[in-house]
Amino acid sequence: MPRRNKRNPVVNFVKKVAAHKKNRFVAIALEYVAPAVGAYAVTHTVGRMAASVAAKRWPAHAHYVGLGAKLATAGLVYYASDKVGFMKARREAILAGVGIALFESLVRLMLPGMTFVLDAPTNVVKTVTDGMGDDELNDAADDFDDLGDEGGGIFDVS
Repeated sequence: MPRRNKRNPVVNFVKKVAAHKKNRFVAIALEYVAPAVGAYAVTHTVGRMAASVAAKRWPAHAHYVGLGAKLATAGLVYYASDKVGFMKARREAILAGVGIALFESLVRLMLPGMTFVLDAPTNVVKTVTDGMGDDELNDAADDFDDLGDEGGGIFDVS
């Protein structure tokens, strides 16, 4: 059994769960997934807060300020993860979460045409069908329905 931390019951719980061999899934989730999600959430929140503050003064450049804040957060986390004890043990997971937040922000800012990759499926359908009239949508649906009638596709077993 690992050494107990008298001040933090959450740390005690995580160590206790990680010590059991039966709960490896929970232990992995607590050791790797939770720090990555937390780091993503912190980085994303810092970027959004900086962008919203900058939007009052420079509305056209607020998204650049948000990206700069995320980059500054990533640098701080990279430096601190080598110095702070509890971050040292989970350094890879924390840096992965920060990296995902930076990647998302860079794609949204530098490649606005590719944001459908990051969006929810309902937003993708809206983006694809924007500007299409009813006739175009019906033609596209008819073309999709006719695909199975021609035969000779990759799944044709005859």
